[in-house]
Formats: sequence, structure tokens, C-alpha cells
Amino acid sequence: MGKRVLTSAVLERVKIDLSADVQLLRNTPPEDEKALRQVERRLALFISELKELMRQSLTPDNARLVFERMIAFIDLNDLRKTFARYATGDLLEINLAALEEFFTNCVDTQSSWGNFLEEFEGTNQIPLMTIHKSKGLEFDTTIFMGIDDNAWWSYRPGDSEGLSTFFVALFRAKQRAIFSYCQQRGKRANVADFYALLEAAGVQEYVIPPSVVA
Repeated sequence: MGKRVLTSAVLERVKIDLSADVQLLRNTPPEDEKALRQVERRLALFISELKELMRQSLTPDNARLVFERMIAFIDLNDLRKTFARYATGDLLEINLAALEEFFTNCVDTQSSWGNFLEEFEGTNQIPLMTIHKSKGLEFDTTIFMGIDDNAWWSYRPGDSEGLSTFFVALFRAKQRAIFSYCQQRGKRANVADFYALLEAAGVQEYVIPPSVVA
């Protein structure tokens, strides 16, 4: 596995993007120069603290300090105020629990911070998981393997709970979602609701000839 090389231009871009994200999280008016400077100072201090912690060897105890420092800096109250979907209910707690579980698993399976970061970011990996296992996680691209009656054997037309489960999976995708269906594997009569929703949303369907797959 090749190691990533971060140029000064890339690092500067990351810093700018991170600063913009923090300004959004803190609800900082762009014209308030004093507030912007305060955001920049706190962000610089946070990055400095993380660097200091990550100069030490990767251990469960040290990783726990890193995780707790990140969550404290993000501030869950700011998340609830800034993003309406977290204002009520337990979605934020669900996402946080999933994040912590995944973070801990990455720590337990890696021996250095560099390897940990690659594992955490999923470098050169394609995670395969059930819908319930993916709850609380996000990916740039999500691929649904088999939207058919066999895979969704318990679903019946008009089942609101089943539709909610479908949307839970759909919302894992930040940029794009790809849906697959194989005629030889199963029918799609019971899950016709899903296809109706996708068609109404303008999702295009492509047929791949068997000769191409073979």
C-alpha cells in the first residue's frame, strides 16, 4: 500500500476547508472579523494539541485522549444548533456511538498513527456491511447490492418501516448511490415501491448485457 504524500498546497487547502467547516459549525458571521480571528486561534490551538498527542505512540489510552479532544472541540451543542436533523431525537447519539466504535476498532487493529488514519479513512478499501451496520456512517459513494425481493424478503408494499430502512441506507451516501439488480437472482415485485421512488427522483436505469459481465 503506497503512502500518501501531502504537499504544502494540499495541506493549505485542507486547512482552508477545515476553517470554513468550523466557521459554519460555530455559526460565525463572515463579516465579524473578531469572531473569525477567535475561530482561527482556537483551531490552531486544537491542531497543535492533536499534533502533540499524535507524536506519542498509538495506544488505546492515547487514542482515547485524541477522540475525546476532537469531540470536545466539535462541541455537540454546536452540532445540534447548526444542523436541524440533530436538534431533536437521538440521531446525534447514534452517529457518535457508531463513530466511537469504528474509531476504537481502527485503533485496536493498527500499530501506528499513519496506518490508523489510512484504516479510518478506508484508503484502498471498500467496506461491505448491512444497512443496520452502516447506520450513523457516511461514504462518498454507496453501492446497494441487490435491490430485489430475495434481499428484502420481509418487505411488503406500503411498509413504512421498510421504507425508512431503505432511506437509512440511502442517506449513507454523501455524493452518489448506485443500485444493482440481477434478473437471475430475484424479482422486484414486492420492492416496486423502491424503484418507483428512484424513478420519480430521476434516477436512470442502465442494463448491462450478460456478455459484458462475463
